[in-house]
Amino acid sequence: MYNPNPGASAARRHPGYGKGQHTIDLGTLLRADPETLSTRIVAAVRSPGYAPPLLPDVALEVNRLAQSPDTDFRQVAAALSREPMLAGQVLQIASSPAYGGRKMATLDDAVGRLGTNGIRNLVMQVVLDLRVFRAPHFSDLLKSVRGHAVATAHVAHAVARRTSVDPNQAFLAGLMHEVGIAGAVHVIVEAFGRRTPPDVRQFWSSISDVHGEVGGVMAAHWGIAGRVALAIEGHHDRPNKGQPALLTSAVTVACHIASQLGRGMRLGDDVVDRSPVDVVRAAGVHLGLNADAMRALFAEAGALFELLDD
Repeated sequence: MYNPNPGASAARRHPGYGKGQHTIDLGTLLRADPETLSTRIVAAVRSPGYAPPLLPDVALEVNRLAQSPDTDFRQVAAALSREPMLAGQVLQIASSPAYGGRKMATLDDAVGRLGTNGIRNLVMQVVLDLRVFRAPHFSDLLKSVRGHAVATAHVAHAVARRTSVDPNQAFLAGLMHEVGIAGAVHVIVEAFGRRTPPDVRQFWSSISDVHGEVGGVMAAHWGIAGRVALAIEGHHDRPNKGQPALLTSAVTVACHIASQLGRGMRLGDDVVDRSPVDVVRAAGVHLGLNADAMRALFAEAGALFELLDD
């Protein structure tokens, strides 16, 4: 059954926390230099026994339905209705000012207005918040990741509307682009077991180095592949040419705008995990966004963030 609050102190015993077979023993973790730790984290998530934090079955089903061109919106509503608590949270977000402020009384209303992919994105927003972006001892970091992810998702949707990128794919990729940070944190928490880990800064360079690759592995486990997975993996890299890479560039630009407007990911007082300026510029050129378009996106993002805060 859907559990709205799995982030308790006994997270390792919770069936939704993750079934990853951690291949980093505690001694190795504490002694490893950053490069070695990066390698060990990737090996852990690529090991045959690894599974990321479990998402509710209904979330996986809604994602599967959203990817099929033959899906009727009523199928999505019916699937989501089997988890009333999850459905209620989705309706609450769908009725919020960020989505026009029009109250959605039923799932049929919400799916009819937002579409199957739009509802899939809201379902993923809820379950990532409750099942993935939480871990003992790292709550401040992951709270910051959650806020940055949602902000980036909304800006990516705005970027996509100005380009040839699919807006719903852009929202999902923006929402998930930092999921690998949570995945790497889970590996570290599992290695420490019941012990309290040191400050996250001790591991941050390793987490930052591999979070794209880790996120791509996690997305594949959840049935999210293709362009979205590529965007998760490569949002800090210089863009490749071609249509598939445009989604990655949209996330790169959106992540930058969110960070510049105070919605960046924080480690203490520091904003971290920013893309290099030359990568952001190249992504904007790749998308065909000139200076006027970028200024307009900054203005639109600022207005969006005010709605998210309401």
